[in-house]
Amino acid sequence: RAMMYAFSPGGCAAVPSELPSLKQDLANFLLVRGAFAWLGHGWKGCSRAYPFPAELNVDYGAPVELCAETAPGSGIFQRTWSKALVQMDCNTWTAEITMKE
Repeated sequence: RAMMYAFSPGGCAAVPSELPSLKQDLANFLLVRGAFAWLGHGWKGCSRAYPFPAELNVDYGAPVELCAETAPGSGIFQRTWSKALVQMDCNTWTAEITMKE
């Protein structure tokens, strides 16, 4: 199945040119995406600016494993990609995307 993941914040009142949670959105997308997935903006009309962040052009590689919690109840989730390690700490809402050398 295909999955569409939209940038935060969603909803009709959101301003698409502002991406206050870009790193978290990208990390969460990389944690949960399947073989067919899209990350982007919801449609808010033709008169809006829809930025395309440089982070979307980065090659994170292919997923090596599924997303998993680092320890039971830790609230920290990670997934290894062939070119990056992606981690999201849901306790502090902190995302880390570490590229491999």
